[in-house]
Amino acid sequence: MKRGVSEVLGVVIVLLITVSASVFVVLWGFQSGRMTASSIMELYQRGQLRQGQLLSFVAHSERIVGSSTVISVWVYNYGSQPIKILYLFIDNKTQSNFTLYDDSGSPVDSIKPGMMTEIVVRVPYVVSGVQQGTSYNFFIYTTDDLAYAWTIHINEIYTNK
Repeated sequence: MKRGVSEVLGVVIVLLITVSASVFVVLWGFQSGRMTASSIMELYQRGQLRQGQLLSFVAHSERIVGSSTVISVWVYNYGSQPIKILYLFIDNKTQSNFTLYDDSGSPVDSIKPGMMTEIVVRVPYVVSGVQQGTSYNFFIYTTDDLAYAWTIHINEIYTNK
């Protein structure tokens, strides 16, 4: 008789372990599914934002002025929302001295939709890659957590003395 009770108790313990493991798996699955749905929603919202901010590279010029480099990059915003630059990098180095200009040459605080904008970067040193026949990386990170990057090839360089 004792042997039968022991077997029943063993079955009950195995069932409890199985049920608790199943509950854990189900709860984890619900949480994972909720996180996946949240991630999909974030991707959708980011995609909508990205469609509103379509930035296209148009032209560039580089000038060496004394011991510094002045880089001008013209971009066009094909989107429907303005783009504000949070960070600007040239060859992976943060550049803090930059100004945006509209078509008329007036300073602006963002790249407006449907407008050509000139980004003028005053680099306090001669950018090592700024030589005829070379390339450098130009990277913009916006206040909306979007990034734009171009590798710019230099055909001709100007020197102001």
